[in-house]
Amino acid sequence: MKKIIYFFCISLFYLLVLKGEVQAQVVGEVIDGVPTFTVDIDELIATYNANLLEVSGIDGEFNAAELKIYDEGGYLLIFSGPDYKSVFLASNEDNQVMVAGGTSCTTSDCASESTGCVPKSFLKGCTPCNNIGKCTRTTSNMSMIEAW
Repeated sequence: MKKIIYFFCISLFYLLVLKGEVQAQVVGEVIDGVPTFTVDIDELIATYNANLLEVSGIDGEFNAAELKIYDEGGYLLIFSGPDYKSVFLASNEDNQVMVAGGTSCTTSDCASESTGCVPKSFLKGCTPCNNIGKCTRTTSNMSMIEAW
């Protein structure tokens, strides 16, 4: 029993202190039920393009971003380009759209789908593409949508 408690304490310490937590960034607000950007979209896209290339080696060449309603009050931040789609989970807190920009899912195999693949909320990984295509999960201890 002591080993289990010790393991739990060490794991909790690692998750809370060593691993760090990416702070959520406000990227929009909800107006009449519709998520709307409050940040410079071109700057957001350029920052994400640069950070994704540095962290994962994926040159998404994203040229568009959108906020989309997802399951049960959640939202998605979706970046689209000629060959790739990349998605972050977002939440609504006091009518502000918040994105913890440390985890995204990127695909070229199902980039034509409306959402591509999406990070799983509690488990590692991404939701599968409808066509069972490849999806890459990128995780960073720094926000991928903020300049470093």
